[in-house]
Formats: sequence, structure tokens, C-alpha cells
Amino acid sequence: MALSQIRRNEGEPVLTLSYLTLLRTTLFSFLSGLFLTVATALYYRFDSVTGTHCKVPNFLPTISAASRDVPSRLTWQLGILFHLPLAFLDVLLYHTYFSGRLAEMGKSTMAMNALNWSQSVLITAHRLSLLTLTLVTSAPEHYAVHEAGFILWMVTGFLHMLVFMWIQRVTASDGKGLKSMRRRVTFFLLLVGTFVVSIYLFWRHNTYCEPYIYSYYAGMEYLVVFSNIAFYYTLGDDFPDLKLVLMGSAHKLD
Repeated sequence: MALSQIRRNEGEPVLTLSYLTLLRTTLFSFLSGLFLTVATALYYRFDSVTGTHCKVPNFLPTISAASRDVPSRLTWQLGILFHLPLAFLDVLLYHTYFSGRLAEMGKSTMAMNALNWSQSVLITAHRLSLLTLTLVTSAPEHYAVHEAGFILWMVTGFLHMLVFMWIQRVTASDGKGLKSMRRRVTFFLLLVGTFVVSIYLFWRHNTYCEPYIYSYYAGMEYLVVFSNIAFYYTLGDDFPDLKLVLMGSAHKLD
């Protein structure tokens, strides 16, 4: 594995965590937060979270509607904030990994290094826009900021996945790497498909005001989120044996 080791203040390890276990735990917290957000919103505020300007029956809220008020907003924010530290660690992890792989394979050109920096910047913007969506609700007085955050989240997410898969295609040299890349392509196509359907349902809801179309749109929004999660869950395929070691007040990646 072409991953540079980062060591400071060598000594006895205080805590050792499996990256794969940590990844599963944080993604589980994200999904649990989403489930509790929707469940509490439906239980406490069914009419308000499923109601729209169309005044037609619905049975599911969008994530934005569900997370607008407490207690649903708190479960959503806790789920997001808990997983963000590892999400930002992934930025450093993959930038270092791809740099090492490109150097190993003699492909560390200016263009490939620029692509590596691009994927790091894009995923950082993607995670920061998610933080914006989490902290700024879709209430009317904040809607413009919330909408901008959502657009940035989608655009940077799509662009990052494309650049990421391109770099992986260049650096993958074994069966495991190629299998991981195929899985990512599958989840990316699922994300694109569900997003396109969600746009159509959103347009149809606002144009025709048909019963339940808003709920179908909300369902597609959930699938967009699940596809995004599934894409990044495959990060565990690349580092199944990676350990995060806490050395006193410093960290070490092995």
C-alpha cells in the first residue's frame, strides 16, 4: 500500500482504532440520525412536515422539512457532526494515498497532481456544504443560504466522484482496486439516476400538485443520500487493515 506514514512523538499507543470499524460506526450514526430525524418529525409534526403549498395528501417529508424544528433538528445535527471528523480525515488520507501511488507508478505528472489536489478541494467543499445544510435550516428566512448549500453539495459531490474515479482508474493495478472502482461506478450511476428522477418529481409536484408526488420526491431524496453514503462506504475497500493509533497527544497512521 502506497500510503505515507505520519508519526510524531513516538511512544506507547494510548488507543488503536480500526479505520474500517470507525467508518462503519460513523456511517451508522449518520443513517441512525436520518432515521430518527424523519421518525420524530412524522410522530410530532406529521401535518406540517408533509404539507406543501399544494394542500394535497402526502406521507413522507423531505430531509429539509423533517430537520427544520426540534427535536428532529437535533438528531440530524448530531448524526452529521459525529461523522464529520472522519470525513475530513479521509481528505488527508486519500490525498496522501494517491500521491504515493502516482509516485510509485511513475505517473506523478503535473496534470495528475493537479487532479489529486482538485479531488481534495472538491471533497472538502462537499463536506463543508453538508455542514452548512446541517446548521442552516430551510426556514423561509434562511432558505436562500440552505438552497445554495444544497446546490454546492450536489455539484461538488458529482465532480469529486468523477475526478476520484478517474484517479483511481489510473492508480488501480490489482483485482481489489478494480473491484472497488466498479462498485463506485455503480453507486455513482445510482446517484445520478435517483437525482434525475427526484428533479422530475419535484417539477411535477410544483406543476400539477398531485397527491403523494411530494412524498415520492422525498423518497428519491433519501435514495440520493443513500447512494452518496454507499459510494463513500467503499473507502473501506481500499484500507481494510488501516489502524488509527493515538500516541499521547499525537496521531499515527499505519
